[in-house]
Amino acid sequence: MKVKSQKLKVKSLIQNSKLILIIFICLFIVYLLVKNFSSSVIFRNRDKVNIVFYGENTKFFSLDKKNISYIIYFPSDVKVLVPGGYGDYRVGSLGKLLRLEKKPEIVSRTFSSATSSFVDLYFYPKEDKIYYGDEKEVSDFPSFQEIFFSSGNANLIDRIYIFSFFFKKNYFQYQKIAGLPVKEVKGEKIFDRESFYRNNLGLFFNFSYRKLAENLQIVYDKSYSTASLISEMAEGEGIRVVDISEGGEKGSCQVLTKKNRLNDLIVNQLVRFFHCQKAVGEPTVSDIILELGNIEEEWAVK
Repeated sequence: MKVKSQKLKVKSLIQNSKLILIIFICLFIVYLLVKNFSSSVIFRNRDKVNIVFYGENTKFFSLDKKNISYIIYFPSDVKVLVPGGYGDYRVGSLGKLLRLEKKPEIVSRTFSSATSSFVDLYFYPKEDKIYYGDEKEVSDFPSFQEIFFSSGNANLIDRIYIFSFFFKKNYFQYQKIAGLPVKEVKGEKIFDRESFYRNNLGLFFNFSYRKLAENLQIVYDKSYSTASLISEMAEGEGIRVVDISEGGEKGSCQVLTKKNRLNDLIVNQLVRFFHCQKAVGEPTVSDIILELGNIEEEWAVK
């Protein structure tokens, strides 16, 4: 009887252990889902989501959830401005640079600067490779492998949504922005960022920002050029910049606004994109102040 009783106890213990394990796994899955949903770019209150697929055929997408979307190809042999003091750099060599510097966000900063917008999601190949200017016939849409097996900052929920977005390609209204403005400097092709900004301002607007009718002041410590670049990106997103002022302090980047605006849509976007801190302030020139602080170095224009 004792042996039988011990066997029943062991069996009961095993069953309880299995049940605990199943509960733990279920809770872990729920945790992952909640975490992915809460950090997902897709489910934020925005009209557009800007995405870069860097690689042999680098593509920038401004995906509109309701209206027309835009696609831009960036040839590998064209040089673009890389914020952070790197100057102009070949598109095809950016992958090498981000691995040498161990800064994947170089992709986001480079194409945010180039398109005067905020790049929300970026993807890049796992292999270390330099690309050259051989033009090939390619699909306008990213492949399954690019979406699910590339490195980048998109979580699983974002990747699934992007895949579903492009999967409906028969219903996908988009326009290519062709003929990128390029300057010839000492035999090299340099992307003309200023010309692109002038000619395409408004295409990537998040109109939810415009509806708020709020104004932004940018305060810098040392570099007007860096502040001007960030101003153009904010304007390209649809955020009105009314002033660029010197007088910022060293330290962490801050987004200041009145207490009742701390959960404002624009405030939250600036905090997330630039990794700034929120702070209560009393803006006089604008509704929101972006004090650049330490991000002046990260976005430095050489």
